[in-house]
Amino acid sequence: MEEENEKNEQGRRDFLKKASAFIIGASVISVLPGIQGCKREEGPYSLIKIDEDKCVGCGDCLEPCYYNAIILPEKSKYSIDVAECTECQECVPVCPENAIKISKIGYFIEVADCVECGECMPVCPENAIDISVVEYVIDEDLCRNCGLCVPVCPEEAIDISIMDYSINDELCRNCGQCTSSCSQNAISITPYSYFIIAAYCINCGQCVPTCSQNAIDISVIDYTINSANCVGCGDCIDVCQSQGNCLTWVGGYDYYRVKSTCGCGPHYCVSACPENAITIVGGKAQINHSLCVRCGECVDACPWNEIIPCKVQQDSSNCNHCGECFTACTYGAVNKVIPADSHPSVIDTDLCNNCGDCFNNVACSYGAIRRDIPEGFHTPFIDQGLCTNCGDCIVNNGCQYGHIISTEPEGFETPVIHSEICDRCGDCISLNACPYGAISKKIPSDSHLPLITSACTQCGDCIELDACQYDAINKNEPEDYVAPHISSNCTSCGDCIELNACNDYHAIIRDLKIAEIDQKACTKCGKCLHVCNYNAIHQGK
Repeated sequence: MEEENEKNEQGRRDFLKKASAFIIGASVISVLPGIQGCKREEGPYSLIKIDEDKCVGCGDCLEPCYYNAIILPEKSKYSIDVAECTECQECVPVCPENAIKISKIGYFIEVADCVECGECMPVCPENAIDISVVEYVIDEDLCRNCGLCVPVCPEEAIDISIMDYSINDELCRNCGQCTSSCSQNAISITPYSYFIIAAYCINCGQCVPTCSQNAIDISVIDYTINSANCVGCGDCIDVCQSQGNCLTWVGGYDYYRVKSTCGCGPHYCVSACPENAITIVGGKAQINHSLCVRCGECVDACPWNEIIPCKVQQDSSNCNHCGECFTACTYGAVNKVIPADSHPSVIDTDLCNNCGDCFNNVACSYGAIRRDIPEGFHTPFIDQGLCTNCGDCIVNNGCQYGHIISTEPEGFETPVIHSEICDRCGDCISLNACPYGAISKKIPSDSHLPLITSACTQCGDCIELDACQYDAINKNEPEDYVAPHISSNCTSCGDCIELNACNDYHAIIRDLKIAEIDQKACTKCGKCLHVCNYNAIHQGK
C-alpha cells in the first residue's frame, strides 16, 4: 500500500508540473508574441551540489525537492555488528527515534571461580570491580625446601633453596628401614641379615631384650640350686659373680662352723679332712678357715652332725642363665631345667628389621649371633636422579639412628613467595604444589566477597579484554533478551555514526548511500539547501 501511495503521489506531481508549464507558457506567448524561447542563465552560484563527504544518505532532502531532482534510490542502512557490540547501551539514547534495541544486561563475578587475584580490576574503566586481593605465603615450619612448588608458579615467584639429602655410609647399619620412607625409591641399600649359630648358643636369652622387634626366639634354660647336694664349696659363686651375681651365701656365712655341743671321742672329722684344717682344742673340733676348702668331707664324717656347712642361695631374678654354675659344680648341686617346648634358637626373619642391635651391641658374648653380607652388596646411597628432596626420609624418621643427613646449599635463604612477582593466580594451592601444606592464602582483614558494583556501565571490557583468565566474570542476560539490532524505526539520520554513539567498539555499521542531483531537473530553487542537517547540499560552480 505504501508503495502504491508513492506512485500516486508521483503521478500527481508530474501532472501539476505539466499543467503549470502549459499555463505559464500560454500566458507568456500571449503577452510577448515576439519571444521565441527562454534560456536559463548560468550564474557563478547557479549550480546546487551534494558534498559526498558530508552526505549520510538520510533522504531528508527528497521531500522538499518539488521537481524530484535529487536522486537517492535507497537510504543508508544501519545495523549492529553483534560480534563487536558489548551491549553497554551507551548508543541507545543517541538515537532520536529509539531505533537502537539493546537488552539491559549485567555483569557479575562467580565467587566459586574467582581466585581473588585482582588482575581484572585495572581493566574496568569505572573501577567497578571490587575484590579483596589475597596474598600467598610460605610457612617456614612446614616447608621442606624440596622445591616441588617452584615449577608450578607461572610467574616464577616462588624462591626456594633446595635441600640435599645423603647417607652417612660410615655409620649406616644397612638395615634398609629407610627405603620404605621414600616414595620415589631413591634410597638404595643392600640390607644385612642376621642369624644364630645353634652350636654356640647356650640358650641364655641375653640377646632377646636387645631386639626391639621381638625377632629373637630362644628357649631359655633355667638353673636352680639343689641344697641337698650343695656342700658350700663356693665354686658356683665364683663363676656367677663374673656373670649375673645371682648366687650368694646363706646368712652371709662363707665358712664351716662347729656346734657348741661338739665333743666326741673319735674325732672322725679330723681324719676325714684332706687339708688338715681341723684340730681338736679342749675336746672340741676347730676349723682353720684359711686351710678349709669347704669340700664337705668333715660333714659326711661326723655322725652327730656337729659341723654346719655353709650353703649357697639363688636370686633367680638376677640370673642370666649363663649356665656357668652348672659347669662349675662337681657335686650335682646345680640343676639344669630345660623348658618342655624347647626348640633351636632362631631369628625370625619376618620380624627382624635388620637393625643389627643384636650384633652391633654384642648382645651375645658367646658369638652365636652372626651377620650375613648379601651378594652384590654396595655402599648405601640416595639416587639424586630420583630424589625429590621431600625430606620424608628425615621427617618421617626413616632412619631411627640419624644416619641420613640433610645439607643446606650454599647461600641458603628462607623460602619465600615474592609478592611483587606473584600474580595471585592461586595455582600453588589449587594444583597442590606443596603436598605438605606449607603454602597458604593470606586473606586481608577487611575481606569481602568479590563483586561488581553499581558503578559498572556494562561496557563489557572485563569480558571482551579477557580480564579474568579463570572466566569468573560472567554476563547476566534478562529473560526477554534479544540480540542487539536497529529496528524499523530508524530514519537513517546517521546520528548514531556522526555523534560517535559507539566510539569505543565501532559496533554500529552503516551501509552508506550518497544522494545525487539531476542538474537537468533541478530548478535551483534552493529549498533543499536548508533541510540537510549535515550541510551536505550547497550552491556553487
